[in-house]
This record gives sequence, structure tokens and C-alpha cells, in this order.
Amino acid sequence: MKRPPISLIARLSFLLLVQWADAGDFQPAVTLGIVENPELIELSGVVEGGVNRDVLWVHNDRHNLPRLYALNLKGETIATGLLDAFNEEGTMEGDWEDLAKLPGKRKGSYDLYLADFGNNPMKKREHRLLVVEEPQLDSQKSSQQVEVDYREIRFEYPGDFICNSECLLAHPISGELWIVSKAVKEGKKSRPGSAVWSLSNLEAGESVHTATLVMESIAAVEGVVTGGDISPDGRRVIIRTTASTAYLWELREGKTLKETFLSAPTEVELADEKGGEAICFSKDGSKLYTVYDGKKPNRPLHVYEKNQLGPGE
Repeated sequence: MKRPPISLIARLSFLLLVQWADAGDFQPAVTLGIVENPELIELSGVVEGGVNRDVLWVHNDRHNLPRLYALNLKGETIATGLLDAFNEEGTMEGDWEDLAKLPGKRKGSYDLYLADFGNNPMKKREHRLLVVEEPQLDSQKSSQQVEVDYREIRFEYPGDFICNSECLLAHPISGELWIVSKAVKEGKKSRPGSAVWSLSNLEAGESVHTATLVMESIAAVEGVVTGGDISPDGRRVIIRTTASTAYLWELREGKTLKETFLSAPTEVELADEKGGEAICFSKDGSKLYTVYDGKKPNRPLHVYEKNQLGPGE
């Protein structure tokens, strides 16, 4: 029997390796450290800093203090950003549910987008994004407090739609913003969850912008959507749920986000975080970070290393 040429064997081996990597794109969770800060009891959003190296920005959701916290990769709080966004009860105004970042207007700067669009009672019609320029931290100090200013982008959903959302996606190249909802009603009628909305032309002069419905639901997603992120190179999007599963898609050039979500994702098994919400890519896209959202002490900070080969590589 004639043997296939070595070059053919090499190509087949490479394809098998790619298929193996597709089946498990990220390695199982490893605990980097423990988040011991007693103020961080309901972590809803996380994003790696753009101007600060090895820093994760996080925040709580409603009924907590209106603050951004900077963690190192051991889970230790190294800085606290104080926002003047209080309600009459002395806690945060609104319900902050996710965090994303985009390059800022100044060279080398980044803006952090706090998504104040939680709506568990399904009564609010107007929502907002709080945009904060990421502060440069002093790497020599272990505990800092910084006052941070913010600007608001106010928006609503069209017509009779009312949504409760926990996932904000920001594309680092195009600057586009999308929301993936957790629960949706149109008037008194419940609609499918995981509806996808776009926010565009945010620099226009409208006082309240209107989100555009992109798709009614993401069929591949099982469970309630609680967070997501787009990789810094704009090539991947990930969405997590209340279950220990996240869904990963490749964002191919020339394809819309809707077309991407209509394709089959790769499932990523997450640590058992009991309803976790926070997830993000590392600055170089080679890792994922998640952190537990719940009222329990010693919340672990998890990292997932990317396998050597992945989809499309």
C-alpha cells in the first residue's frame, strides 16, 4: 500500500489539532486569587484595563456603593474609583449590570462604559450608560482612592418594549455597542429572552437615544444571559449565562453580529460560580476572566487560558 506523502500527513495532523482546539477552546478554570474586599459582594461586571497593566475593573450591582474597583490579578483591591452617582438612600443610583471599554478620544486613553440597564421590576423605560475615562493608577501604591467624573448616554427601547439587561458588548475596532437582554416584554406580552439591540450614533445630539432591535433571540443560548465581552482584536464574542456555560463565536470579517449569532458557537465550560455574571477577555485575548457574583465570603477570581490553537487559526 502506497503511503501518503509527509506533507499530506502534516496537513491532516494540523486539521485534527484545530478540531481538537475547537472542542475545547479554553482550558478549565484556575483560581488566581480571592476577592476579599467586603464591599465587593455582588460583582456584576469586569473588564481588563486599557491604560493600566494587569488591572481588572469591577463593580457591584444595585443597592451598593457607586464605585469602580481596580483589582490586581490576585483579586486584591488596589484602587477605588468614587462616582457621585448616589440615590436618596445613599447607595448607587440605578442598577449597574455590566462593564465594557472602548478606546478614548485621546491617544492611548480608554473609556469604561458602566451599563446602568438592570430592570428586575420591568418598569423602567429609560436607561443609561455612564462613561468614565479610565484613570491612570500609581503602580507603586497598593491602595488608592480616585475621584472619577462621568458623562451619561441615555437611551430607551423602541415602542412598547421594556427590557431587563445584563450584557453590554463593545466592539474595539468599530466602536459599536450592543445589548443582549435578560428579559423582554412588548406591552404586556413576554417576548423571548436574549434579544440583541444596537446603540449607534451616540455622538448625535439626541437627549435620549433609541436602541434598535437586531434579533429577537439567540437560539443557541440556553439559560439567562448575564454578561459578555468582545475580544480586544474584535475577532471573538463571548456570552455567559446563569449556568456554568459560556458561548463563544468567531466574528469573521464581513459578517454582521446577527449573522454571527445565527451560527453555532463553541461552548466554554466555566467554574461553578452559582449565577455568576462577570466575564471578560484579557488585554491580549489569550485568557478569560470570571468572578463570582454572590453574597459569600472569599469570592474566587478565575482565569481560563486559551488553548494553543483555536477556531480559524
